[in-house]
Amino acid sequence: MMGWRVAWKWAVACRFGESSQHPTWPQVRHNRKWTHSEPIFRQSSQPSALGVTSRAAQDKPVDISGIWAFQIDLGGGTTGTPTVTFKQDGEKLTGTYSSQVIGEHQFTGTIKGNEVKFGFDADFGGNAVKVAYSGTVSESGDSMKGTASFGDAGGGTFTATKKK
Repeated sequence: MMGWRVAWKWAVACRFGESSQHPTWPQVRHNRKWTHSEPIFRQSSQPSALGVTSRAAQDKPVDISGIWAFQIDLGGGTTGTPTVTFKQDGEKLTGTYSSQVIGEHQFTGTIKGNEVKFGFDADFGGNAVKVAYSGTVSESGDSMKGTASFGDAGGGTFTATKKK
């Protein structure tokens, strides 16, 4: 029975030819035909029997079409309760924003996965204001939360629930 050192030298000699040429470990690792860096499992865009899906299927945008009730907290006790109606075409959003403070406005936006962004230009107290919302939709698709910006007038946080 041969020891592990003899077996190693024999394996190296068979792999690299002459036994007097002892390769360094990086050379041995580089010349291997199979490495652990190769993926064992391949991703598929089709759901598996285990319910696991690929990243592409997981990134499909959540459907947020419909009427949403927003609650905005601008700090200092200032709040708002606009109603937002979303129309969705893939990742593209359009719709109507309706508020007692700044009125009704048409908006555009995007949704990628569960990240939503939309905005519009408004007249706020005689000043042009760029209104921008950015948030995250829940996995169930019936609530969201995030931040709202009203240009130089400030901003705050919001939560929203989808009306049934």
